[in-house]
Amino acid sequence: IGDLVCTTGAFGYTSAALDIILKEKKSSKIFSKKSKDLFFRPNPRLKFGIKSINHITSCMDSSDGLSSCLNEMSRQSKKKFMITKYPTNEDVIEFSKRNKINFKKLVLDGGEEFELVFTIPPKNLTKILRIARESNIKIFQIGHVTKGNGVVFDNDKESFRIKDKGWEHFR
Repeated sequence: IGDLVCTTGAFGYTSAALDIILKEKKSSKIFSKKSKDLFFRPNPRLKFGIKSINHITSCMDSSDGLSSCLNEMSRQSKKKFMITKYPTNEDVIEFSKRNKINFKKLVLDGGEEFELVFTIPPKNLTKILRIARESNIKIFQIGHVTKGNGVVFDNDKESFRIKDKGWEHFR
């Protein structure tokens, strides 16, 4: 309880890549290349994970989608995950608006990002940010762990339960 919830990178690009490839959605050449590169050439954060192992309290890769990952971490820890920010960049938001795609679905349910989702005590944030800088990785601080169960998004604009809608094996 009190730990911060963070990710090693932005979400939504791999879902956008599939929409560009399979559904012929419109995007700039730069966004298309970035999304497709992240989809076809994922960059698992192994070095960051190894270097940060003594500073984190839990960690999971997000290959099945952020919503699945957060819900699994909440279930395993028997704690509530309060998410207050989307771990994404402005170009993903613009892509979703341009193509009238559900932004939350792109970011929360896509999968194939291979980013790390982890929790850390607030006192370790500076150390984690240093390790990330040395590894050329952007950290998104997206929420915190509290008493209770489940995953809830809550900021000053909206509040909802994040359901597990990512990839489920043997469905």
